[in-house]
Amino acid sequence: MASPNIEQYEEEDGALIVAKGNYARVLLFGEARLAFEDLMTLTDEASVGACHTLKRYFKTYADQGPTYLSDQMFKSEGRQKVSGTKVLVHAFKGKHVRIYGVADAHKGLLCFCRTSCDPAKKQRKADPAKLKKAAEEWVRIKNG
Repeated sequence: MASPNIEQYEEEDGALIVAKGNYARVLLFGEARLAFEDLMTLTDEASVGACHTLKRYFKTYADQGPTYLSDQMFKSEGRQKVSGTKVLVHAFKGKHVRIYGVADAHKGLLCFCRTSCDPAKKQRKADPAKLKKAAEEWVRIKNG
């Protein structure tokens, strides 16, 4: 199984647009973008499989929204308080890879903006520091 090619994606203001659909767009910023780009360069079977799985989940989300993804694919990780605002963080879940982010408007369009990543997740519960980082990064991006 070949790894996806990074050149197939568009960029916007430093974000990698990994899916566009009738429901939303899925953008990867910062750490999440770098981790996904790294994942796409790996050729071992587990990494290639995780990359293809995440791409499929991104596309399903963009086309149909989160209700078409199970908790094993896409899960709410709760709200994080940042600068007096509670930010709801979600995770796309590939095998041993979690990409955290926030669903919100970006440039006037509904987007799922990925802002943090756990590329070698081993335990069942999300790392609270990663969740907080995802929320903080989204607030930073949104506030420009």
